[in-house]
Amino acid sequence: MIRQSEHMATRPALTQAVQLLGQTRPAVSERLASTLELLLAGNSRSTVPQEAWRYGMLNGNGCPVEFNFTSLGNDLRYTVELTEPNIPPNQRLIRAKKLLEQLAPQQLCNDEVARLMQMQAGDCLSWGGWLGVRHRVEGDRFKIYAEVPRARAAVIDDWARQTLGSRTAPANRFALPVAIGHELGSDREEIYYYINRSGLSYRFIQSLLQQLGLAEQEEALLDLIQGALGITEQRIIPSFPEANYGFSISLCAKGGPPVLSIFAYTSRFIGDDATVRRHVLSLARRHGWALSDYAALSAPLARNGRSDFHNVMAFIVAPNMPPQLHISMSPPEAA
Repeated sequence: MIRQSEHMATRPALTQAVQLLGQTRPAVSERLASTLELLLAGNSRSTVPQEAWRYGMLNGNGCPVEFNFTSLGNDLRYTVELTEPNIPPNQRLIRAKKLLEQLAPQQLCNDEVARLMQMQAGDCLSWGGWLGVRHRVEGDRFKIYAEVPRARAAVIDDWARQTLGSRTAPANRFALPVAIGHELGSDREEIYYYINRSGLSYRFIQSLLQQLGLAEQEEALLDLIQGALGITEQRIIPSFPEANYGFSISLCAKGGPPVLSIFAYTSRFIGDDATVRRHVLSLARRHGWALSDYAALSAPLARNGRSDFHNVMAFIVAPNMPPQLHISMSPPEAA
């Protein structure tokens, strides 16, 4: 039996999610509970505790915890917003560093965190930083998400071009760097872009793939996106629904091929929670993906006509493998 956290006791949905996911992963269940307890402890110390659970920027419903499911593997993944409303966004990487000193001191590189903090120095921020967690049987991994101030966007673009070498980074006419994801102990770093126009065109996707040397994945990627939309017949769609989109490029400082992820916020991309769930599980059956934990956690949404819990769907494109799917959601309360 997983020990219930005092900080999660007033959040039945999160407590139920921890119990459910812990049952299928007994080897990491205690780490799941204890890590979340540590990361969320600050919420209960907030001057207005409810704000940390309702007005965060990680999920559309304000929840500071987002569980992540992917067709790439069965590791337990989630992201936590370092919300504490009384801590300003420009101090949240400091909090991330203090937490990582307790959770993973052997993985923490102070120079890397200092670089991200320097990138944010002196600029106005909206959310500052988040912390990603990945529980594996062999050990835990952590990822810092750092907001990129608008004033530093050109610097990030230049770094991406230098790292890509002969390839070219996406032109920023329609794409603005908004975050950097740094996985501790890894040579890879991920740049997240927001597409600052409504909708996503086939031509834009095609251009991204060509620029990153992934053009051979075009047909399979479009087929996966159409499947997510519930389109069964194969045809070229000139543009996709008017929604909020973004993409990320995962780069290796030592060289090597980039990995592209195209993101869509599900409420306007697909629709309500029940429809999103139905489409994701249909794709899982079609491709043979093991998404049983997602199916279990999202079960209360099977008849939910609202768009309260699903957050982002991503389509992952890497060399020498079929495109993959990522889906994120905040925990719903079981009926």
